[in-house]
Amino acid sequence: MLLGALAYYKKALRTNPGCPAEVRLGMGHCFVKLNKLEKARLAFGRALELNSKCVGALVGLAVLELNNKEADSIKNGVQLLSRAYTIDPSNPMVLNHLANHFFFKKDYSKVQHLALHAFHNTEVEAMQAESCYQLARSFHVQEDYDQAFQYYYQATQFASSTFVLPFFGLGQMYVYRRDKENAAQCFEKVLKAYPNNYETMKILGSLYATSDDQEKRDIAKGHLKKVTEQYPDDVEAWIELAQILEQTDIQGALSAYGTATRILQEKVQADVPPEILNNLGALHFRLGNLGEAKKYFLASLERAKAEGEHDEHYYNAISVTTSYNLARLYEAMCEFHEAEKLYKNILREHPNYVDCYLRLGAMARDKGNFYEASDWFKEALQINQDHPDAWSLIGNLHLAKQEWGPGQKKFERILKQPSTQNDTYSMLALGNVWLQTLHQPTRDREKVRGNLLSGHRFNI
Repeated sequence: MLLGALAYYKKALRTNPGCPAEVRLGMGHCFVKLNKLEKARLAFGRALELNSKCVGALVGLAVLELNNKEADSIKNGVQLLSRAYTIDPSNPMVLNHLANHFFFKKDYSKVQHLALHAFHNTEVEAMQAESCYQLARSFHVQEDYDQAFQYYYQATQFASSTFVLPFFGLGQMYVYRRDKENAAQCFEKVLKAYPNNYETMKILGSLYATSDDQEKRDIAKGHLKKVTEQYPDDVEAWIELAQILEQTDIQGALSAYGTATRILQEKVQADVPPEILNNLGALHFRLGNLGEAKKYFLASLERAKAEGEHDEHYYNAISVTTSYNLARLYEAMCEFHEAEKLYKNILREHPNYVDCYLRLGAMARDKGNFYEASDWFKEALQINQDHPDAWSLIGNLHLAKQEWGPGQKKFERILKQPSTQNDTYSMLALGNVWLQTLHQPTRDREKVRGNLLSGHRFNI
């Protein structure tokens, strides 16, 4: 198409060598699109020789100069735009390019004035899209996110399929609004236009990493692997990748965290954050490397304590999580006294930490102290009266003592709650209760058989 247009321009020149500057201007635009920039420069220059007030040629030359990104070239480019503005102060193309220049000069009021002026002086949607984009990013950088959102959105309505910058900005606004779904749709459009764009892959990887949809998590893994291949020193990407791999590939997650810690220590010269140390400990725990796990949990607690002066609330929360993990580790190492101490320490500061009550109850149960265990589980129910794990554990205490009726009621209670009406564990427990009662001579066997059959409705 471009080559066809160029052929017609050349034919016009051969037919009439004295044709107006606009023909040279058209040729210049064709050469730019074909990436023949020197020929474009000559064409724009010849257009100006023929008509010193050819605004299009001035803008064309200005853009070529600005794209060189050297100080002298930028100066020449701005001078050419100023000449064009003097000739035609309402030309939307000139106004948009000047707005772009003043954005980089951080003169945002000028950006807004010029871009609005450009928007109102054209009906060409591509130029209106550019004007809205300039307005949006000037508000964005000034942290006026409502106005930025409005103009990014407007820009996407006017933009051609090749102008995806407004979608990138709009995606950022959706991220700010915690609207991951719309944010992802915006960044997908950017990635479709620029399939290997590093920033877009990284953002999409981050957005999809925490998705409930396994397919999206797999997409995130693919994006983040590409990012780490392109930029092997991107510590954030390695951490995000490690967090995804935690679910399916423990060794891969350990390797990714290992790379992240090396980059932090050797290239950034920074301490490894306590969150990463905790995660490394948790991964080693899952692999059964209890000694390694302990080393990382203790290091995480030490690091969180050191960082606490910067943000006490945040690092205290990390310490609590790590302390709980360390207590679970002590249980696995049969150091029950240490585990109990840690659980009780957590409860002194955070009396609503339900899992600590459940673990203390489980430890008492394992020692055969059923009454003490029951008391701990009931403490958990004081905080959350519908907690399914607490009711399950109490139900199991009854079953262990062959108290089938009270045990049955606990599991039935779980299944009556809308949020846990399909709880598989409770269904199996009830099935076991009914099976046990079949062997009790004092029971009404037909009634029990009816219960067993009625249980099938849960499995549909």
